Amino acid sequence: MVLPLLTGPDTPVPAVGARASTRPAVSVAAEEAVLRFKTSASSEAYRLAAHLAAVAPLPVPAMRLVQHALQPSVDTAHLAEVFLGGLMHGVDGADDLPHQKTFDFTEDIRTVLLGTVPPSELVRTARAVTAHLRGLPNASTGFPAWLPHSEGPERVRSGNRRPFGWVDETLRRRLGIAPPAAPEPESGPEAEPPHPHGELREIPDGFVLDEDLTGWRRLPVADRRFEGPDGLPYEVFAEHEGGWSGIRLLLAHDGEGRVLVIRTPEVRNPRHSVDLVTTEVTALKRLDGFFAPRLLAWDAHRLRPWLAVECALDGASDPAPNLHHFVGQVGTLHRAGLLEVARQLAASLANAHENGLVHGSLTPRRVLVAGRKMQITGWMAASVDGRISPHWDAYRPRPRYRAPELDMPGGEPTRESDVYALGVILMDAATGEGQGDYLSEATLALPAGLLSADWTAILEACTRRDPAHRPSAARLQRALDSLALQRPVGSDPMQVSLGLDPDLDPVGLDLESEHRGGQGPHLLLRGLPAAIRRSVLRRVLDQLTRQNPTGLELVRADYDGRSGLTRFEDVVRGTSFLHLHDDPAHVLSFCEKLRQEVTKRWDMLGRSIDDSDFGALAYDADEYGIPHVLRRLVVVVEDFQKVLLLAPEVFTVLRRVAEQGPRLGIHLIVSTDDTDGALADRVFAEGTPARIDLRGPTRGGEDPSERLMAQVAVQGPLETDPVFFTAGVEDIFEPPPGT
Repeated sequence: MVLPLLTGPDTPVPAVGARASTRPAVSVAAEEAVLRFKTSASSEAYRLAAHLAAVAPLPVPAMRLVQHALQPSVDTAHLAEVFLGGLMHGVDGADDLPHQKTFDFTEDIRTVLLGTVPPSELVRTARAVTAHLRGLPNASTGFPAWLPHSEGPERVRSGNRRPFGWVDETLRRRLGIAPPAAPEPESGPEAEPPHPHGELREIPDGFVLDEDLTGWRRLPVADRRFEGPDGLPYEVFAEHEGGWSGIRLLLAHDGEGRVLVIRTPEVRNPRHSVDLVTTEVTALKRLDGFFAPRLLAWDAHRLRPWLAVECALDGASDPAPNLHHFVGQVGTLHRAGLLEVARQLAASLANAHENGLVHGSLTPRRVLVAGRKMQITGWMAASVDGRISPHWDAYRPRPRYRAPELDMPGGEPTRESDVYALGVILMDAATGEGQGDYLSEATLALPAGLLSADWTAILEACTRRDPAHRPSAARLQRALDSLALQRPVGSDPMQVSLGLDPDLDPVGLDLESEHRGGQGPHLLLRGLPAAIRRSVLRRVLDQLTRQNPTGLELVRADYDGRSGLTRFEDVVRGTSFLHLHDDPAHVLSFCEKLRQEVTKRWDMLGRSIDDSDFGALAYDADEYGIPHVLRRLVVVVEDFQKVLLLAPEVFTVLRRVAEQGPRLGIHLIVSTDDTDGALADRVFAEGTPARIDLRGPTRGGEDPSERLMAQVAVQGPLETDPVFFTAGVEDIFEPPPGT
C-alpha cells in the first residue's frame, strides 16, 4: 500500500517507478476555505486535517485511528474541530450504518492541505496506524471495520478510497482470515528451493526494515562474510540490493542499538579500494554532516577497507529512501516540497564547493530523504581540491545527469556539472520524468500551471548547455531562498519580490517613498498580455497584504471584473469599485472616496506643518508608543485607459492622489494595456513612478498546453537601466461569466 501523498489529487497513485501525472491548478476558493479554517482552528486540528486528507474518503472509526496515531498532541476535540471546520462532506448513501458513513474533502482542498505537511510524516502516520491495528485483536474493545474475506457475502464499496494502513498476513490470521490458497505449481522449470539457512539476523529493537519499500534485504544467520579477523567490527544484519557496482552497502549495529550504514568497496585492485574509502572519508570530514551523512568510523588500511556513517532515518526507525524511490512511491513533489528539497540540496552543494569538493556523480539515487532533511551521499569518486578521482570514469552518472561537456574529450567533473545534475534532478522530481537516458530539448516546455516562471527560470539556468552561463550553487541557493522568503521579514513592509533575473538574482520593488529609501510610492504597470500583467499585479498585492495585514487599506477599481481583485475582498480593510462599466455612476463614488481619503489624511497630519508626512507620523508613533491609527492606503486601478473613458473626473482625482500621496501614505498603482502610456504619464506628471513594463510574450501561443510567458522590465524612478525577469500567469483566475 502506498499513500498518494504528493501525486495529483485527481489521479491514481502511480506504481513504483511509474510516471506520475501532473496536478491541476488549485482553485482560489479552496485556498480561501483552508485559510479560514487555519485562522479559526487550532494548529493540532489543522495538522490532523492534512493527515485525514491524505487518506480520505474514510469513516469516523478510521478517522479515530489516524487521530490516535497523532497522539498525544491531537485528541478527539481536534477531530471535532475538523468536522466543524466545513472542509469535509459526506459521500455515502443515507442508508449506511453510522460507523460506515464516509466523509471526504474536495480535490482542491485536499491539494492545499497536502502541501502543508511533509510526506514522510504522512507515511509515519500510516505506519503508526498499522502498528495500532496489530494490537486490536487482543484488545477488549475495538472498532467496526471492513476487511476483505474470501467467503464474505458482501463486497466493500471501494470507489476512490485511499488505504490508511497495511494489513499483513500475520494480522489477517489473528483476525481469523485465512490466507489465500497457494496456486498449483505450473509445469516448466522447477521453482528455486527455499534458502537452506532461513533464520535471519536480528535487527535492533525499535528499528523497522520494510524490505519491499527500501531495497534492503536481511541477511541469514549463516552468512559469515563479514565476520572473522578480516571482517567488520559491527553486527551486519542487512545488505542493499542497489548502489554502485563494486561498492557494497550494509546495515549494521554496534550492539548498543545504534544503526550504521557501512560502505565497503569490493574491487579487484586493493589500492583502488583504499582510494575510494580515503576520498569519501576526506569529503565527509569536510562536510561535517551538513546535508550529508555523518562519519562515525573508518579503516582504510585493512584487507577490506570500509567506512561507517550514521544511518539516515525516515522518522524514528525506518532507513531513509533515496529521492528516486521516494518520488516513485509518492509521486511528483508539490511546490512547497520541491522548494524545500531544492534549497537543502543547493546549500549542500554550495558548502561542498566552498570546501574544495566536487561530487561529480550526482543523481536522485545519491540523495537521501531523511524526514525533513536531505542528504547527498556517494562521495567516493568526488574531486578533492581540484584533483579528479582516477576512478570517476567507473562511477560517472548515467547520461541523463551528465552535463554536455562531460561527454566531450577530456571532460572532467566541475562545480558547473554538479549544478547541471542538480537541475535535472529537480526537474525530474517536479515533472515525473527521469526515465530517459538523455535530457530532452523539449523537457522544459512544461505544462501550464505546473511550475511558476521563477521555477522555470531556475531550471533553465541550471541546465544551460554552456557551463559558463550556469549559476553557481551559492547563487542558486540565494535564488531559492528568495522564493521561500519572498522578502526580508519585518523591516520592509512595502518591499515585494517580483521574480528572478537571468543570473537568478532576485528582482524586487520597494513602494516606500523615495526620500525614505524606496522606489515608490507609486507604480505604473503596463503592457500585454493582459493575463500576465494582472498576475504580476496580484503578486504585488498578495505580498503587500500579507506583510501589512492590519496596517493597510485597499481601494480597488477595474473596468469589467477581469482583474481578479475580488480575491482581496476579505484579506484587508478596503473598498471595491469593480465592474465599473456596468454602472458608470459608480465611477463617481470611486472619485468621491479618493477625495475623502485625501482630505481626511490632511486633517490628521496638519496642513500647516511643512515637514509633517505619513512617514514622520509613523516614526513618532513608534518612538513614543502612540497608537498609529492611520493606515497606508493602496489605490489600484486596473484597465486604467478604459476606466478613464467612463468619467473625466477620474484623471483629475488620480493626478491629485499621485501628487499628494507620498506625504499622505497613499500608494497609487495604475495598470493598463496602453503601452504608449501617454495618459498614465500625465497622471504622474509631478513625479516619476516605479515602472513594470511587459515586453510581449516570449513563448506560448495558440497551444493551450504551452505556458504563456513574457519578458518584464522593472525600473525605479532614480535608476537609469531596467532590470529584466520572466513572468507568467502564476495563479488561476476565472473571469466572471459574460465578461
